[in-house]
Amino acid sequence: MKFTHNPVLQNFFVKLILGTIFIIFLPVLVNQLLLEPLIGSFIGDETLNRTIRGFLTAFFLSPVLYYIFFKIFYEEKIQELSLKKLTNGIIWGVIWSVSIIMISLIILMLARTIKDFQYKAPQQLFSTVFLIFILALTEELFFRGIIFRILEGRFSFIIALIASAVLFTFTHIPNSNFNIISIFAVVSGGLLLGILYSYSETLWLPIFFHFFWNLSQAILGLPVSGLEIFANASFCQIKIAGPDWLTGGNFGLENSLVIITLVSLLALYYIIKKWRKKYHSF
Repeated sequence: MKFTHNPVLQNFFVKLILGTIFIIFLPVLVNQLLLEPLIGSFIGDETLNRTIRGFLTAFFLSPVLYYIFFKIFYEEKIQELSLKKLTNGIIWGVIWSVSIIMISLIILMLARTIKDFQYKAPQQLFSTVFLIFILALTEELFFRGIIFRILEGRFSFIIALIASAVLFTFTHIPNSNFNIISIFAVVSGGLLLGILYSYSETLWLPIFFHFFWNLSQAILGLPVSGLEIFANASFCQIKIAGPDWLTGGNFGLENSLVIITLVSLLALYYIIKKWRKKYHSF
């Protein structure tokens, strides 16, 4: 059957719904209904069970479903997960994410808002780090790989960039301590991840930027987008006191106007690079 000839499936809204089913709902169903009882019959430890399921989902199930969705249903090329760009994605993902966090901490130190710094032994480090990676991978496959890609193909780069960033922000609203500043923080982050994907033409850069962004904050014992579920990966505990607009408050460092500014500047930098790249291609 030629799915590409079906006008219903070619509707961008239907395409978005199917993409959501493939990347969000199917992995959850397979995990809960198949993998959990199957692996549980051999492994009784819940943490190990969850880690193995996460590994199978991140490295096999999600990429395969992504491939099936675009290749089988729509006969489109899958270049954004090419292993040729993996190394470059990891390198620049680490450089940009960690640099922004470190620069922000240096500014907070100069502003004397860091009151205490204590080392601590992490607990369940491997499983927590793996959870952070799975969440980054899933969010990027969905928001950039599905939402951004489909909207850009139907409308334009600008509409895809803004819409994917806004939808990305909506999913963070239920997080603890979300406030007005958080809207700007998450939107700017969503815009940056979108332009990183568009410029690099690979999902590896936004995936690893997202992963190391969350991981670096978790390692420092800071809330990640208002969540403290990654505290088991922390090697230290930092006590920050000062105005929320500067420190980020209880939502986390990314809610700081310092980080919002740095993220926005990096997004602007890549937008300029993208336009120059497009201009010189003619």
